[in-house]
Amino acid sequence: AGSADVHIDDLGDLLHYLGHVIATEEKIMPIVRMVTSFDQLSFDDFRDFMDKFHPFERQEFRTVFNKLDTDGSGELCTTELKALLAHIGFIPTQSMVTEALSAVDKDSSGHFGFDEFLLVLAVYRRAEGFSHSEVVRCRKLFDIYSRHGAASKKLMPANKLSDSLVQFFGLHVSDITEQMQQTVLNGQSSHLPACSSSNESESLSFREFLVSARKTREAVLARMRNQFSALDATQTNEAELSARFDTDMSGTISPVELEGALRGMGYTPLQGTIGEVMMEVGSSAGNDLTFYDFVDFVLLFRRREGFRQDECAKMQHLFERFDVDESGEINALELIDLFRHLGHRLTLDEVHVFLRQVDENESNCLDFPEYLRLMRLHREDELRRISAVFNEFADPHEVEVLPGLRVPYALEQLGHDTTDPSGKRKSYKPENFEGFVQLADACRASSVAKDRRKAGFSDARIGELRMAFRRYDKNHSGDIDNNELLMILADFNWQPRSREEQSQLVQKLETATQRAQEAGVRDAGRPSEIGFWTFVQLARMLETEHEQSEDEAVHALMVDLGFSQKEVDDFRAIFLDKLHEVLQEQDETNTQVMRLSGLPCEDVKRLVLKGSHAASFSKQQLDVELKNLGCTANMPLEFPGFLRLMRWLATAVVPPNGGDGQSASPA
Repeated sequence: AGSADVHIDDLGDLLHYLGHVIATEEKIMPIVRMVTSFDQLSFDDFRDFMDKFHPFERQEFRTVFNKLDTDGSGELCTTELKALLAHIGFIPTQSMVTEALSAVDKDSSGHFGFDEFLLVLAVYRRAEGFSHSEVVRCRKLFDIYSRHGAASKKLMPANKLSDSLVQFFGLHVSDITEQMQQTVLNGQSSHLPACSSSNESESLSFREFLVSARKTREAVLARMRNQFSALDATQTNEAELSARFDTDMSGTISPVELEGALRGMGYTPLQGTIGEVMMEVGSSAGNDLTFYDFVDFVLLFRRREGFRQDECAKMQHLFERFDVDESGEINALELIDLFRHLGHRLTLDEVHVFLRQVDENESNCLDFPEYLRLMRLHREDELRRISAVFNEFADPHEVEVLPGLRVPYALEQLGHDTTDPSGKRKSYKPENFEGFVQLADACRASSVAKDRRKAGFSDARIGELRMAFRRYDKNHSGDIDNNELLMILADFNWQPRSREEQSQLVQKLETATQRAQEAGVRDAGRPSEIGFWTFVQLARMLETEHEQSEDEAVHALMVDLGFSQKEVDDFRAIFLDKLHEVLQEQDETNTQVMRLSGLPCEDVKRLVLKGSHAASFSKQQLDVELKNLGCTANMPLEFPGFLRLMRWLATAVVPPNGGDGQSASPA
């Protein structure tokens, strides 16, 4: 510790850090022994070693180059460069190879000699194998998470390493990056030797961050190699065999194997997305992929969570639009506004459950990769529904074809309107699955655009708001004035109670008018008048404020009761599952699911009494506690009361006639 010398056991890691990928122990030890007989290398020893290692490395590269130069011309074509880079241990992504060649192949001949190859390696090493655009992305992420260290040098705190790498690669690398971050924090990182020499042992320079990104990609490659390579079936269990991507052991990935691999990763393969990514890795749809092209494909595909580039761009724009505080994250309230904009009618409790599914860093907010993953989960649910309907209506005598006459019935099964302005059903041509998906997407987009003026309210809730609006619209003009608006707001207990709130109401009205116009409302209200759809947008804003205050109250209650965020999320999931179960038993609609805010008293009792620790309290004690919480036959138990009940269960008094004294919770 504290020594500037390098132990020979660490020399390989140091060389890998510097981008020397052929530095195996058996190759470097003879050179080490030419320099010193000791197990430690001083800086002068290391410099002497590198003077000898560089010619050796150059000769190794020459040997591989000559091996691939089968015609002895002294040149290789550009299509062989990936094979050459892969052979010596680099990851040859299409973007990096294209960029490196553009820098050295000045005559654009498509061929390069050995000296040009060495220039390619220099470009590759300098950027740690990333293209210019990728390095720029890395730099932006580094700047977001970094702070200034000594001499105004930017440094990234080591505890931000995992989050930043997940931002770059996507959520699928989170287990790799979390382990890497913990290793760095523990001072055990073998790929960041510079950390300890910068007097910033828990910070990383940009170069160290770029190396970490390279090591992350190498870890993904190693993981995929195990699934890709042709393993001896006698040494592989059935699960490992089924997980292997190269099912026919041909050494390449066929289109059928690629679709199977994507399904195994949880994606529904759509040819539009596959074709786009295939072009990016230098191939085309229908072609087989080599291992490294397959790695390149999967890295790009999973970074975007299976969406096309244009879809990701729209999602990024939408994410930034609803990231009101520009924190780079969206909280539950911002997320529910975003979902409503997309046409999903959800409660705040349901959004909390969704957030929990993808909140890898447990920040109780979503960064963009987490949001993108959530959108993928929603998309897969949507595609499963579309697939089930497609299979139900498809022609049993023709594979993967939905007859044109059945298309409107299939779309109606998904809840879409297929009538023209005259009320007649539209005619459709036969569709395969992907064509039907595009039709369903177009119908949903049209429906969402029409419903956007409803601001995420159900039809039943819109009816309630319309009745209240008409009650004060005395002349039936479709507009109300400010005084009439205040009376409506008082009916809903939304009226302003101070001058400050009155001033805020004026600003909200301006925003509501703008949102109504954005939703396609032509007449949002005359001057000094408020139209109905402007009132709907205002009602949404006021209800969101109410949801925010309720959310803050639940958080304060969580702290007061001594629960963790994870415990509250678990209880919320139990609460909502039971709520949906109750409504299914009553044969209620989804709209009513959203409107019901609490569990009936008898259902709460059944939920609690079937728990594994129900013996810790008597039924009489439970009745008294529910009454104290305001839960009666006519008054359901809302989520805050449910949390209080969970705390009571955890500390319930053991009745005199028995019980094990342990805390209780619903099963």
